[in-house]
Amino acid sequence: MKEKETIFTKPVWVAIFAILCCALWGSAFPFIKKGYALMEIAATDAPKQIVFAGMRFFLAGVLILVFGSLMLKKKPILAKKAWPKIMILAFFQTILQYTFFYLGLAHISGSHGAIITPMSVFATVLLSGIFFKEDQVTPKKILGCLIGFAGVLCVVLPGSTLSGGIAYNGEGFIFISAITCGFSAILIKIFSQTIHPVFMCGYQFVIGGAVMQIGGLLAGGEISNMQGSAIAVLIYLAILSAVAYTLWSVLLKDNRASKIGIFQFTIPIFGVLLSALILKESVFNQWTLLALVLVSIGVALVNYEAKSKESL
Repeated sequence: MKEKETIFTKPVWVAIFAILCCALWGSAFPFIKKGYALMEIAATDAPKQIVFAGMRFFLAGVLILVFGSLMLKKKPILAKKAWPKIMILAFFQTILQYTFFYLGLAHISGSHGAIITPMSVFATVLLSGIFFKEDQVTPKKILGCLIGFAGVLCVVLPGSTLSGGIAYNGEGFIFISAITCGFSAILIKIFSQTIHPVFMCGYQFVIGGAVMQIGGLLAGGEISNMQGSAIAVLIYLAILSAVAYTLWSVLLKDNRASKIGIFQFTIPIFGVLLSALILKESVFNQWTLLALVLVSIGVALVNYEAKSKESL
């Protein structure tokens, strides 16, 4: 029996929602860098960076739970058996992924971070082939992964860190974050079959954000310069996370992981262009542009076959 079509399975709306999520995620790169500057957080001040991240995701989780409850007209109450899954997701999706992401982004430009991060797409595709029979890894997907990886190499090999050269705590941390993000997408797909994706997303952000704040504060990461523009940036980052991750979780629940993954090729595009606009980064050089093209082609290619086999 064919499942009832909803707004989250109709091709046009899937595309609109997915691109909106990607635009919001792309804007995170320059706004995090902007937040570091406004809050006077140095590139070497890891505790403050983690506290900043924790504040963002804790607030995002609260927003998701409040507005999710109003939207769904139900209390955000979960069964006891759901909490171990929430804890696992909070560890991978928020704590692990964003600890590495925030630490890594402090050492590279926003545009380069935006190009490296889509490695999560390739990780999602390869892991989907392991966990889901309908998402088999094909030669075309492997080719897409190789092309995308070549694009990442165009960024890291010429030397892209703020201090010059390749650093494990710059490009290396962003790479680890991207792989963790890909694994988290698989967990979301699995867990959202038995837990409402909105509440699942909200609670894992609250838990993950709280753990990051506590850990950062215990390490001496108190942020004192939280006024005006800095607060506005924090609120924006929280809202973008609340909107993007809630929508993406719902899309993952009702569609193949690789089906909506094709739209993630727009993340580096939004990230690079917004970094140039907001941070005034010089992005129009041969290496960055070549990397952007290759990563975008790779992300689109790994999902092309899945798309062509379905009635969209």
